[in-house]
Amino acid sequence: MTTLIAKVKNGRIDVPVFPEFPDGSEVEVSLRFAPGTTPAVDNDPYSIDNWLAGAGSDEPPLITDAESEFMRTMRKADRDLEKARTKLRDTRAGNEQ
Repeated sequence: MTTLIAKVKNGRIDVPVFPEFPDGSEVEVSLRFAPGTTPAVDNDPYSIDNWLAGAGSDEPPLITDAESEFMRTMRKADRDLEKARTKLRDTRAGNEQ
């Protein structure tokens, strides 16, 4: 496998090839960005690697006491609502206990 390095100029890539490459040869082009440059998109491997490198350094989010109490209240309300629905369904079906 041969590696060729080219530069973008005026929106085009000018790639010098060796004379042993006959016309019609298929080539595979893999893009990489020079160190220190920022690509126009942020979903390329360079940006993803940078994101992954920094992702583990953040502290996990903490839940405040007020948020915890709110979640507990909402879970209880959900349970009570489900119990009421079950009781109504049983009453309509004639299976009241």
